[in-house]
Amino acid sequence: SIKYLDLGVDKARGNAMEWYVRFLRANCYACLPENFDKWNTADDDYSYIFKYAEKHKEIEPYLVSAFYYQGVLQSSRGDKTGSLALWKKSVNLNKKLKLDISEAIQAEKKISQESAHNEN
Repeated sequence: SIKYLDLGVDKARGNAMEWYVRFLRANCYACLPENFDKWNTADDDYSYIFKYAEKHKEIEPYLVSAFYYQGVLQSSRGDKTGSLALWKKSVNLNKKLKLDISEAIQAEKKISQESAHNEN
């Protein structure tokens, strides 16, 4: 339930794993319909995660998923340019790190779909 995600973040504040709890919440909230009114919370969580990652490179693989889901959020807002840029970040980081993360594969599909749509 949504309230448990918020409670989890509240309990994790100041803890070394706060970034991870926010990562989970942001990725969930990014996929919710707008009427849940959680998109701004997801934005705040992504900002926290990306800032945290600047000094903690060990979480870089998680950014592949974070970029993908933030792209989903931007797509839901109607921001095609923003969503494509985020999906490309997901794909590029996945390749750079030589990973095979499913969200990067999904991002590649979404980029292809948008490219095909724009050609028509």
